[in-house]
Amino acid sequence: MFTKSSPDKVSFTISTRFLKNKLLLIVLGAVIVLGGGFYWFMGTPQYSMWQLKTAIAKHDSELAMKYFNVDKMVDNVWPKMTSALMTEAQQSDDTLGFMGILLGSGIVDNMKPMIKEQLKTSLENTFSGNQQGNQTTNTEVSVSIFDTDPKAWDKMKLISKGGRSYINIPKDVNGSDTDMKLVLTQASDGRYWQFSDIEVADWNTIFSGSQ
Repeated sequence: MFTKSSPDKVSFTISTRFLKNKLLLIVLGAVIVLGGGFYWFMGTPQYSMWQLKTAIAKHDSELAMKYFNVDKMVDNVWPKMTSALMTEAQQSDDTLGFMGILLGSGIVDNMKPMIKEQLKTSLENTFSGNQQGNQTTNTEVSVSIFDTDPKAWDKMKLISKGGRSYINIPKDVNGSDTDMKLVLTQASDGRYWQFSDIEVADWNTIFSGSQ
């Protein structure tokens, strides 16, 4: 009479070298994924604005100015500003009427280089914490909005949609009668973003509200 014997137990032996190599590959893969993700994030408007906010908090004006293309911003804003000034000049007293004459003759266009330098200086003073003598004008477009007040920063929202990115600044923060958009475009010399334009619903509101 035969008895059925129980099957032998089967065991596997896995080399510790294989386990170590597998673990190394997993760690390496995770590092590559995380590194790639961070590299992508460094090229986003969100990262640039985080860097800008950090630079302002540390009063690092050199780093903060990296995120402002002042030349391009003034060039983009200038036609809107002069058009609004011309409209206001036609509707106001002789002082603005004289400004309208200057605009019509093209003399004011010679002011652009000076305006750019004034804006750069005003921004640098703001970012470095040197507010002495830094008086904000309409031309400088309220650089005081870039102070370190946390409540002000909380109201300034970064919006990216439809292929466009901009900072929306409510009127109670920018000091005018209308909301303002600071438009961001990618820098030509690197993977970071800069302010390059300003948009408001009605430029005439900016100047009429300042009188």
